[in-house]
Amino acid sequence: DAPKETILLLGTSRKAEKIAELLPEYLPCSSRVYSQVPSPKEVKGNTTFLPIPKLKSSEHYDIFDALSDLDDIHFTRRVVVSDAQDRTHHDANILMTLTALHAATDNPKLDRKVHTIFEIIDQQNQKLADTFHLKNRKVASLLSTEMVSDYLIQLANQPKRGRVYQELLDRLGNEIYFDEYERYIEMIANEDRESETTPSYRELELIARQCGRVVIGLHGKKYVNTVDEPETYTLLSPTFGQHQSNGQGKSDGIDGLYFDRPIPLENGKVPKEIEERRTNQTEPKARRTVSHVIVVGPGPL
Repeated sequence: DAPKETILLLGTSRKAEKIAELLPEYLPCSSRVYSQVPSPKEVKGNTTFLPIPKLKSSEHYDIFDALSDLDDIHFTRRVVVSDAQDRTHHDANILMTLTALHAATDNPKLDRKVHTIFEIIDQQNQKLADTFHLKNRKVASLLSTEMVSDYLIQLANQPKRGRVYQELLDRLGNEIYFDEYERYIEMIANEDRESETTPSYRELELIARQCGRVVIGLHGKKYVNTVDEPETYTLLSPTFGQHQSNGQGKSDGIDGLYFDRPIPLENGKVPKEIEERRTNQTEPKARRTVSHVIVVGPGPL
C-alpha cells in the first residue's frame, strides 16, 4: 500500500476549493490535508481535512507565523494557490508565499524531503521561483500560459489528441504512473528464479502489458563522473542497442542502463576496469541508473 501523505494546501480561491475537492481521489487512505478552505462536502478515501491554526489570511506574514507553530509536522507536499484576483498580481502572490514557506521551514536539522507545487504565469518569474529549489526542498512549477498554448497548438494540429489528454488529466480512466523499477525486477525473478539479471526495456514492456499497463519511458539518475552530484533524467520511448548475455537474449540491464547503483569507488578512485570501459568509445560515457518505469495504466501498480 502507498504510504499516507500529509498535504499543506495554501489558498482560498475557487481553484483552491476545487483542488481540495479532488485531492481525496488521488491520495492514499489515512492521508491528511491541512487547508485554508472548508473541507469538501464529500470526503473520500478516509482523507482528513484539518484547518491551519492561526492562519487568518494568505498574507505572507500570517503564513510565516502559522507554519512556525507547525514545524513538528512534516508536509510531504505543499500546494500553493494564488488568491490574487488580478492576473498581474498572481506571480507576486506566489513568490511571497514561497518566501514565507522558505523562512518558516529554514531548519538545518530537518533532513526530510518536501515538494512545493504551484502555478506561474510569467516565464521570467518561473526562473525566480526555481531559486527555491534547494537540497531536500524541491519545487515544481506549472507555467500555465505555455502549457495552454502548447495544448491548443497540438489540438489545432490533430484535434483527436484532445480525447487522449482529457483521459490522462481526468481523475477517471487511465493516468500516467511512475512504477518502482524494483517491482519489475521482483516480478521477473518470480517467473525465472535462475535469472539474476534485471529486465531489459523489451522485457519491461512485456511484463507491464501482463499487468494492463503500457511502458512509455524511464526515470532515474545520470552519473557523468564520481565527483559531481548525479542529474535526474526522464527518457520517453528510449531506444538502446541490444546486448546479449550468455547467448540467451537476456540484457545485462536496460540496454546500457542500470538499477540504482552508482559507480563504486576504491580508495576514492574509480576502479581501473571501470575507467577503461568509460574511456572506450563503444561504451556510454555516462552511467545511468533506473529508479522508476513510466507507464500509462488504470491505477497504481
